[in-house]
Amino acid sequence: MAKENTNLDMIYYFITSPKNGIELVREKNFFFVALFIATLSVLSSFTGDKLILLTAVFPGNLSLSFLASLLLIYFLLFSTALLYNFIAELFGHREKATMLLALLGLSFLPGIFNAPLALVCSGVNLEEAYGILKLLIIFWTIGLQVLCLHKLYNFSLFRSVILYISPILFIFFLMFISILIFLTFFVLNIANILM
Repeated sequence: MAKENTNLDMIYYFITSPKNGIELVREKNFFFVALFIATLSVLSSFTGDKLILLTAVFPGNLSLSFLASLLLIYFLLFSTALLYNFIAELFGHREKATMLLALLGLSFLPGIFNAPLALVCSGVNLEEAYGILKLLIIFWTIGLQVLCLHKLYNFSLFRSVILYISPILFIFFLMFISILIFLTFFVLNIANILM
């Protein structure tokens, strides 16, 4: 009889052996656990930043800014998962978008360590070290996300990195086109004024 994998098994494997954790998620979809992990990560990062910065804000503003951060993360998770899935389908690799969304949500797991690190860093007066440690956590998260794309779509590592940065490239492309259109209309208006 096969052992039933629990949520804690999946979290353990995702931290200690991400490849095994990804395979476990592919076998059994942990969609709501992934959203919960993303929420905990945002809460931990938010709390850690407030501990280090020692900002005095009103609780209403604090909860509102946390809610805005959470909604932004969810929006980015859903939109990038859909965009990654669309691009992968263009290359002929079909997977469920909810599977990718679960994997991307679980890749925020290292962010849970932000608040404990902030507490330790502020306790031993090494607030500057928190910035470096937070940067390492961000790189760990990015590495997990690229690994998720690599394992889910069976892309090469180079193609996975290109797929990962494609939303940023798409945004820069849209900005370039917008600036080009704006400058075209601006130059045409100046030409009309001068004539």
